[in-house]
Amino acid sequence: MVTMVGNGRKHINVKAERRAYPRLDFTCSAKIIGIKNPVNITDISIGGFFFEFKLASKLKMGQIANVALSLPTEREPILLKARIINQTDRGVGCAFVDLKPTQRNAIHNCFETFKDTLPIG
Repeated sequence: MVTMVGNGRKHINVKAERRAYPRLDFTCSAKIIGIKNPVNITDISIGGFFFEFKLASKLKMGQIANVALSLPTEREPILLKARIINQTDRGVGCAFVDLKPTQRNAIHNCFETFKDTLPIG
């Protein structure tokens, strides 16, 4: 069965939803250590995020990236680790790795704050 998923930019066909957590169409910025310019996060969940990046070949599948995530619900960027788990022509999907309770709480707080105002996929 093919499902249409709205991602805020265009509809894409997917065979089945594989995500463990719902995601928000959500925009914020992040700094990926090793990438010169900040990147635009376009969706986020409790388990990870997706960012637009045209040079995905600079990142390797399975690679652990150090990330400074700027959430609107936090005063300072959250420093965390994320594993590269998906690459497309639009960008890169990442899963959070070894989150500390304070990091998990900050992400959860942001998700809960915006879940009723932004589209969830």
